[in-house]
Amino acid sequence: MADKKISELPMLAKSSVTLTDILPVVSVGENYGLYFRDLFGGVPSSSVTKIVAADDTQNATSRADYECDGIADEVEINAALNALPAAGGTVFLLGGSYNLATQIIIPADNITIRGEGKSTKLNLAADIGGILINGFDFCVIEDLYIEGTGGAKSGDADGICLTDAEHCTVKSCWIKDVQHEGIWVLDGCSWILITGNWVSGSADNNIDVGTHGTSNYQIAIIGNHTELNRDDFGIKIACKAINCVIANNTVECAVAGGISIYWSSINPELEAYNNVIIGNVVYGGVAVEDGITIYHLWDANGGVWTVQGNTITDVPGHGIWIYDSLEGSVVGNVMSGCGDDAIVIENSNSIIVSGNMLRLNAAKGIFIDDSSVCVISNNNIVESATVGEHCIHVYVNSPKCVVSGNICVNAPATFDGIRIENDCDKCVISNNVCSGNQVGVHIVDNTCDRTIVLGNMLMDNTTAFTNVGTNTESAHNMVA
Repeated sequence: MADKKISELPMLAKSSVTLTDILPVVSVGENYGLYFRDLFGGVPSSSVTKIVAADDTQNATSRADYECDGIADEVEINAALNALPAAGGTVFLLGGSYNLATQIIIPADNITIRGEGKSTKLNLAADIGGILINGFDFCVIEDLYIEGTGGAKSGDADGICLTDAEHCTVKSCWIKDVQHEGIWVLDGCSWILITGNWVSGSADNNIDVGTHGTSNYQIAIIGNHTELNRDDFGIKIACKAINCVIANNTVECAVAGGISIYWSSINPELEAYNNVIIGNVVYGGVAVEDGITIYHLWDANGGVWTVQGNTITDVPGHGIWIYDSLEGSVVGNVMSGCGDDAIVIENSNSIIVSGNMLRLNAAKGIFIDDSSVCVISNNNIVESATVGEHCIHVYVNSPKCVVSGNICVNAPATFDGIRIENDCDKCVISNNVCSGNQVGVHIVDNTCDRTIVLGNMLMDNTTAFTNVGTNTESAHNMVA
């Protein structure tokens, strides 16, 4: 799918959502340059509006082109949509309660379906989806309240589903208790904006992009609130995803976790890259799962991913877990009260973990496991005297890692400020401050070869420095 130049697009009234402050961190790919501010779906060029009333709408006759009777109300709504001219237009649903027996289907490009906010309620029958956009562009769904039955998971019962669509917007909708995904961007979509929605109680993910074997590009999920979904994640991208943004959302951790981007190892030739998770608040949850997860993100062409500026509190599992991924960064996040390690980098390479603030988490501050050429710098890690483990732990076949400029304080009981262990060769530990730990810097065994320990400040630890490594070089460390 080739990029469209801005000059080639029809003139649109732009969305009120601006990405000026959050997009600079996203790399611009050669084929998928980020023109979000100009290309998201706008107001259709046609001024034609069809008005639909529910059977309980007050003064409906004087205001409506179509009046519903409370039974299979999608019939009148779909009739209004199909009555719009070829240039598109708007179907406006007056406040009231609409009962759907099947889906509302957007039939063409340049169509907006809009309600009066939470007073326009679409009640879904069992196993029924709400609104479908399939194969059409420049469409908008906004200001609607969609409620399912809260029943068991059913494959097509999404609140809103988009597939093979471009330049579309879903905004300011309330979606509750649907039987599949709350909002699902399924396949073949690009330039999709999902913003300002409140999604709760979905049987699967509250907001989902893709599934295995699908591709979606330039998807922006911004400023939504998700909670209490009954399976999987609050927000998930699970496909070949390129140049996607998850930003400024509030997410309660679901059964599998809060926010996730992953691509299946079943199809390793299809990469997911240039994706950003930024400025979100992730909290709570009932299962032992993680705040933010990155799985299987790699790219032979050098694309990168970023997890930046998120606040993660009181999640039952890890704060951030990076698994089997390359060339990404975990920067400037705040984590406290996590039930497991705050940040885990596992089976990954060339990861930067920098400038994070980690407070009173139940296990390790930063855990590097079977990962090489990682940089852990300028993090501020404070453990509890009674809860927690090592502040920074580099473990099992994690060579050529740099641990520099970190503050590591108060690892409890028998735990260390910085611990290097088990076949971690050629690591550099420099310019860190370690205070109040069992051991400030600990090279645990002789399988760790040629470690450099340089210019660290090791104060008020039970033991400042323990070295059992091979060919370790230590100089200019301050011990007090």
